[in-house]
Amino acid sequence: MKRCVLALLILMSPGASMAFRATLHTVFDGDTIDVLDENGRSVRVRLSGIDAPERGQPFGQKARDSLQRLVSAGVLEVDPHSIDRYQRVLAKVTCGGHDVSFEQIRSGSAWFYPWTDSISQSDRFAYLREEQAARASHRGLWTDRDAVPPWQFRRAEAGSWPSSFTTAHPAVAAQTFASPPGVVVLPPDARPALNSGSAKPITRKAARHPGTQKK
Repeated sequence: MKRCVLALLILMSPGASMAFRATLHTVFDGDTIDVLDENGRSVRVRLSGIDAPERGQPFGQKARDSLQRLVSAGVLEVDPHSIDRYQRVLAKVTCGGHDVSFEQIRSGSAWFYPWTDSISQSDRFAYLREEQAARASHRGLWTDRDAVPPWQFRRAEAGSWPSSFTTAHPAVAAQTFASPPGVVVLPPDARPALNSGSAKPITRKAARHPGTQKK
């Protein structure tokens, strides 16, 4: 509950930008970290636009190690978008001027995750292109031609898709993308990962009473 309240406070903070500076506290896996904001408060952050191998999957530990190196290089800039169903802040994170999600894709430490409205269209295209380049160069996890995407791994572990994931998030489905040459955009009605959920809209009522927000 404390984590949820803090996340809501961050997203509801006044000002033109909600971005904040932070220092690394813990690297959970290849796409999730705990950071300390400038007031020393802990915030769990899920990197937007990627999905890294689970810790029980091949390359899971290497993906975590890669993220550890990236986010240990200096002060982090966290640009929050929303809160997911696990009370994590979905955010774009940069370190030393580098987009951490992009770098994870570049090194072959994560898949581009298309079922999200938490990244810009320009980032969407950049992530797609970089995944294709990583695949073609057999970087990182792409040394395995039969690498199993983490969303399929989680589906196998759970046995089926939850009913809440029968369609894409409405904000994603409503978008149209003019793909540049050579870029393949996955259909918006494709099913998402089991642990991502739809981003929760942030309202002032939710900020006052975070426990009443629907999951």
